[in-house]
Amino acid sequence: MLITDKDGAAVTEYCDSPMARQFKDQGIAVGTLWDESCVGTNGVGTALATENAITVNGVEHFHKSLHRFMCSAAPLIDHRGVQYGALNFTTTATDDAAEIRRVDAYVRRAAKELHTYTFRTFFREHRLVAITDSLFKEEHEMSRLLALDEGGRLVGVTNELLAFLGVERRQALIGLPLDEIIGLDSETVLSEDGRLHRLECIEQGSAYAVGVTPAVKTARLGVGRGRSGVVPSVSELELEALAGGDDRLGRTVALCRRLLEKRAQGADIPLLLQGETGTGKDTFARALHAASRRHAKSFVELNCAAIPETLIDSELFGYAPGTFTGGLKGGKAGRIVAANDGTLFLDEIGDMPLESQTRLLRVLAEREVHPLGAARSVPVDFRLVCASHRDLMDLVRAGRFREDLYYRVCGAKLTLPPLRERQDLDDLVAALHVEFDPDTDVQLSTDVRNVFRRYPWPGNIRQLRNVIQYVVFSRGAGIATLDDLPEDLLTERAGKPSPALLHITPSADVASIDPGTGAIPVVGRSRRDELLEALRQSSWCVSDAARRIGVSRATVHRHMKKHGLVRPDTRHGIV
Repeated sequence: MLITDKDGAAVTEYCDSPMARQFKDQGIAVGTLWDESCVGTNGVGTALATENAITVNGVEHFHKSLHRFMCSAAPLIDHRGVQYGALNFTTTATDDAAEIRRVDAYVRRAAKELHTYTFRTFFREHRLVAITDSLFKEEHEMSRLLALDEGGRLVGVTNELLAFLGVERRQALIGLPLDEIIGLDSETVLSEDGRLHRLECIEQGSAYAVGVTPAVKTARLGVGRGRSGVVPSVSELELEALAGGDDRLGRTVALCRRLLEKRAQGADIPLLLQGETGTGKDTFARALHAASRRHAKSFVELNCAAIPETLIDSELFGYAPGTFTGGLKGGKAGRIVAANDGTLFLDEIGDMPLESQTRLLRVLAEREVHPLGAARSVPVDFRLVCASHRDLMDLVRAGRFREDLYYRVCGAKLTLPPLRERQDLDDLVAALHVEFDPDTDVQLSTDVRNVFRRYPWPGNIRQLRNVIQYVVFSRGAGIATLDDLPEDLLTERAGKPSPALLHITPSADVASIDPGTGAIPVVGRSRRDELLEALRQSSWCVSDAARRIGVSRATVHRHMKKHGLVRPDTRHGIV
């Protein structure tokens, strides 16, 4: 990776490849100049010259020494929409079109996120409004932003929002009041922290305006989310939006609304989220915080499974100055103190060490925390939300989780259903599709949607999100078919296809269908005959045969080669 200045001079480099020496030998390093007038066509220089992201692969480079490489670059844009440099990823040249599209998409996305970060940092003292068409985006992912002065007039706008509004000149919007741009005044949009406001003036699908947290609020916390787990309080993820069209989750959300209004002996009811990995427990926890009376305060999270056992106490409870050799000079407040007046989210609490469980129990009982090595306790008041993919009562019976702590953290248990049991899979697919492909250049074929419907999704929403991102980035444009799916969706764990998709003749051995994959195995002579029958019924169209038996085209080609199956009209003879 190279980052250059506006003239194409490399100022930062990073390489995690054994090819680092080759890159340096060809000048792909700090201090080299990639201006197109000097080097000819190349990623950085051409991206800066055209002011657009571009991928230059192999012989597309002007200089022969670069023909072995693929360079994907995008301009870096500041808060004014002015280029100040370029971001470039270099790897080996390839003929794999899907790989080229993936690298190109990642570079474009990274450059867009850097533009958003630069914009938010510069306008950290201003009021910010985002325009979003997806209910599933978190605040830090929003890139269609505008900044307002105290009078509600626009002083800044990101390139993403300009493109969305179809406005070419930034100056055409600067100075206008918000209502002339989106049909809603600033007081309406910013009056309720995190609330979505539907925009009637947008014709191309649904769009919403939402006030977002200025970056200055995060800065005042002293630490960013990556190190402390502190997340800005605002979130556009409303509970009802997360429930989608699933009745079971809708009932859980209705219960949450009632629980968020209740207090027991002056304290909020602690909530325990149970569900398989990937069902969205962390997202649900943030939505709970946004819907609570504490939404204007901090949301602080700690993944108990991701922190080494020796560090979890200092992370959670903090420590006084001089407690540890090598510790922070001024000590550390800890996550519990950081969550004061807000929400503390303990993810995978079932993995918390027993000694730490005892300390946490004392905090919950006394409503005060005693930092390690400190002489005094610190009073705290926060809502506790915990999550685990394990059954905590099973851990209690196994002696790995304190029973008294269980009843402290489980004021109410909320179970998030796995994706395979949800009724709104198609809606989730559509929403995530729009998130990764706002202009819907990629269309999902009926076969792809059918695979999505019958696949058991062991990784739940997290896996679905990754698969759709993979399909969109690898396909780039056009209709996504079975060949564009990760192979494990079609072979390793795919659910049993419906009879309408199998198209097996009555003579086929139905008992031979693999119950794990729903496909007809093609191992052994009888399986060869079943594959041959599918090919004959499809007039030797491999795509059609693959659909008939529920596997990918690549799998069919592989087994045709294995069993010596050749088209009848080839020079090898009739099969």
